Amino acid sequence: MKFSIRDLLWFTVVVALCLSLVYVKWPTGIGRYQMSSGGPGPNYILDTATGKIWAQPTYDPAQDAKWFEYSRPDYSK
Repeated sequence: MKFSIRDLLWFTVVVALCLSLVYVKWPTGIGRYQMSSGGPGPNYILDTATGKIWAQPTYDPAQDAKWFEYSRPDYSK
């Protein structure tokens, strides 16, 4: 069984197309993520789609702690 350069090029094209289809269908990490200190420290929620950040300075189950939204940093300066 012999392979020519043309066969190798076709195989390369087929592999590249398959990889590009897998890459397009690959799930992205866009979503909301919560980070917690695991104790009495602050809790954070990060929204990677919009870039917004919310923080809860202290968590106390006895009272309803408020969430504060951080302003988005301006990187254009």
